[in-house]
Amino acid sequence: MVACPLEKRAGALGLPLKHFLLAATGLLAFAAALVYGRGRLMGFSLDARYALGCAHLLTLGCVASTILGVMTQMIPGHGGVPLR
Repeated sequence: MVACPLEKRAGALGLPLKHFLLAATGLLAFAAALVYGRGRLMGFSLDARYALGCAHLLTLGCVASTILGVMTQMIPGHGGVPLR
C-alpha cells in the first residue's frame, strides 16, 4: 500500500481542529443571534447595527476560522514548511 507523500509533511490535526471548533461555535452564535434578534432583522424596523454585527459574526467567526484551520493544515503539506 502506497502512502500519500504529503502525509509525512503534514502536521498534527490538533491546531486545525481547534480552528474548526471555533468556526462551529461562531456558526452557533450566529444562529442564536438570528433567532434572538429576529424582530430586529425583519420588516421596516431593521436595526442596521445588529445586522452588521450578525454579518461580522458569521464572517469572522465562521468563515475566517475555517480558512485559518485549512491553511494550518495545508501549508506544511504543500509548502514543505513546518509551522512553529
